[in-house]
Amino acid sequence: MLPDIEASKSEYPSIDWTKYAKHYDQMCNHNPSYWEMINSVLTAIGTLNLPESSRILDIGAGTGNLLFSLAKERNDLSLFHLDFDRGMNELASAKYNSLGQKNTVEIVACAVEEANFPDNHFDVITTTNALYATSEPQKVLSTAYDWIKPGGQLVIVDFGRPQNVNDWAWYMAKTSLVTQGIAPTIKLFRENWEVARQNKITAEAQDSGNYWLHNTSEFKIALEKSGFIVNKLDQCYRGYSDIAVCSKPH
Repeated sequence: MLPDIEASKSEYPSIDWTKYAKHYDQMCNHNPSYWEMINSVLTAIGTLNLPESSRILDIGAGTGNLLFSLAKERNDLSLFHLDFDRGMNELASAKYNSLGQKNTVEIVACAVEEANFPDNHFDVITTTNALYATSEPQKVLSTAYDWIKPGGQLVIVDFGRPQNVNDWAWYMAKTSLVTQGIAPTIKLFRENWEVARQNKITAEAQDSGNYWLHNTSEFKIALEKSGFIVNKLDQCYRGYSDIAVCSKPH
């Protein structure tokens, strides 16, 4: 059973992603668990041995950290960044432009629910901690299934457990104190209070049942319900998220 997987965006105040974007990367750069998660996705993609010109779509691509990292490793892939938020897309565009013409990433500026890609179009689709915040997670998974070629792959991370703002604050503070010291840590939190405010909105939306909460088993059920074969499944992001590598049958 998938409790509250389908929610209407109109039912709750959503995160202001543009405000979030202004501080997102700075906080991520001080969050080792974030980069462990990104590297886990990159490692999973690397094991697929993709040929040149393979198409990869990142759903909810945000500030572009995943595709930027991937483009630096493989400049022979066709990469597509899908995100509706202007602030996120502007930051991502600056990163992609710094790579030069050989690493062009196409930005598609719309919500996943509004995107219109052909069926059987992508070799790989990725999405990292974005599905839970969509209005219809199960429908998004089914749409991703349609967009992936037979034999293609879905590499997905999703934030399924309740957001504990205090837990994350302590984790970030302890990490920063060890690596940066007291003064830089105080500065980090003073300059990025907006992240905590937006994270609190996430927690409230989860508490009210408007953002999809799931354990690892429920996540697997949702993936299989959409038709995917789940080849690998684990927890990541300090246990808050699940990571899965799935395939679409031939």
